[in-house]
Amino acid sequence: MPVAHANPTNPTVVNGTATFANPSPEILEITNSAGTIINWQEFSINLGEITRFLQPDSSSAILNRVIGTDPSQILAWDLRISPVANGYSNLHASDRDGNGSGVSGTVTLNQTGDSTLQPQGELTITDAVEVQEFASVTALADGGFVVVWDSNQNSQSSNFDIYGRRYDASGNPVGAEFVISNAANQELFPSVTALVDGSFVVIWQDNENALQKDIHGRLFRVDGTDSEFVVSDATGTQSNPTVTALADGGFVVAWDDPQTNSPNIYGRRYGADGIASPEFIISNTATRQEFPDVTALADGGFVVTWENRETGDLINIKARRYSADGTAGEAFPITSATDFQFNPTITTHSS
Repeated sequence: MPVAHANPTNPTVVNGTATFANPSPEILEITNSAGTIINWQEFSINLGEITRFLQPDSSSAILNRVIGTDPSQILAWDLRISPVANGYSNLHASDRDGNGSGVSGTVTLNQTGDSTLQPQGELTITDAVEVQEFASVTALADGGFVVVWDSNQNSQSSNFDIYGRRYDASGNPVGAEFVISNAANQELFPSVTALVDGSFVVIWQDNENALQKDIHGRLFRVDGTDSEFVVSDATGTQSNPTVTALADGGFVVAWDDPQTNSPNIYGRRYGADGIASPEFIISNTATRQEFPDVTALADGGFVVTWENRETGDLINIKARRYSADGTAGEAFPITSATDFQFNPTITTHSS
């Protein structure tokens, strides 16, 4: 197993102020002012060690720069960061030291800047009978999250309905699972996103019959009310919806739809007031285009990516960027590799 040096070493404060303490041999605590910049000879953390930054408030930021030539290592944990709707982020950590303990958890950066690790492991969202599939999850503004999925658990036939379950910031269920839609026909492939005002919206594919598939949605407001709406009921089969919240408080939905011949990619944008713009074409080339995904950008725009079938032996991935005012850029290839590229997914990168 590789060995890292004990905690980050040889700091030099080049902007702001910072104090360094070791409350125990394996813990390094840094208390800093807002905007502090620290140069480190290396930034390694060994197994069982903790480096903790104590910042004055939720708006503070610190820049850590590694200027030494020795490589730095953070052992014991695989790390990933996910955004939370209130502007903070969660740092997710899972054990990778090879001891098989399966430890996992989330480091939550709270309003004082303290970091705490709370191992949680797996949790069962639903264990209802029959089939539960195609789950989607989003973080909520209160620090919790909501999960949605389709299931035939309450159907006397093979029809699937849309269900959800909400959790608080500690990972505890907020009530039982709930029905989002249980129309008499098939309802599949839900997608969920949280909005900036604390509400959330769920989108799904509603199969009226073998020849007609529509896109429906339901908005869950912070006051506890909700309402269903139709995103698209154009003639034909609208499929594989995806949704993302936008910086202006609204959201945008994308899906594939063979309104002409082969499936093309369509979208519809909703304002913070819930008012929908007309449907718009994201891509309608002569090739078959399916399985879109969409993500919002910090500047108010968004990017849509999809699977593009050039020929029977060539499937590649394309994307198109939209500005905050809805102006579309040119479609561009994500990959030019030969053979098959399937099922793209996209997210915003924070830097």
